[in-house]
Amino acid sequence: MLKAAQLALLTFMMSALDAGFTLEHMIRQVASEWNPIMDYLLHTYGVAGFIAGKTLVTGLALMFLVCFFEQKQAARWTLWGAFFAYVALTTYHVCIMVVTY
Repeated sequence: MLKAAQLALLTFMMSALDAGFTLEHMIRQVASEWNPIMDYLLHTYGVAGFIAGKTLVTGLALMFLVCFFEQKQAARWTLWGAFFAYVALTTYHVCIMVVTY
């Protein structure tokens, strides 16, 4: 069974993949950023602001969830939910890459 820190690290890595895939898709004009906050950061502060915002928000949220993983069932469910959401999102990005190349 994955430990909280391992699960958070895998989730964070998929978040980084999401950022990279999103930027690649936008450069190729085959997709756009769905999250309005991240879209705002990207269009207001550029790529550096987008990556900094995504890294900061995701990292802080994951650290919070890891801290409470053993004590709170909601933290466990949320961390697992984030993990599976990023698995689905990463799969979606790979499908876009396969279809558009």
